Amino acid sequence: LAHNVSMMGIKDHIFRKYTVHGGAQFTIERFGLVPNFVASMQGPNMVINVGSDYKIWFNDQSHYTGFIDEISLGFGTYYRWGDAVLFATKFNYAGFTLSGSYDFNISKFNKATLSKGGFEMLLTYRKAFGIGKGTVTRFL
Repeated sequence: LAHNVSMMGIKDHIFRKYTVHGGAQFTIERFGLVPNFVASMQGPNMVINVGSDYKIWFNDQSHYTGFIDEISLGFGTYYRWGDAVLFATKFNYAGFTLSGSYDFNISKFNKATLSKGGFEMLLTYRKAFGIGKGTVTRFL
């Protein structure tokens, strides 16, 4: 399905974007393995990322009161299907996550980038609604 849009009197079509994502978290003591995936499709274009983070908790979020904030550090490796390998580092504090990642092209696009990758930084905030018994947000 495509939507008609007009900018400056020029009509164009924008395809609807579909995204599916998911993950899990496996923890032992203060260490965790956090596998993730995301797949997006928009018209003829598709992007699939799969990978995992290794997470270390320095301070865990309180499960009952919400008064103690999570402090953690994560390192991850991801694969963008048929295109690139990505390395990421994430620091979590009180719902904020500061992330840095670098991707290396391993596809034919490598010639266009002269074998240079790309660096990205991201600041996100995650609010845990309903903090209290049985509810906790512990995602990277």
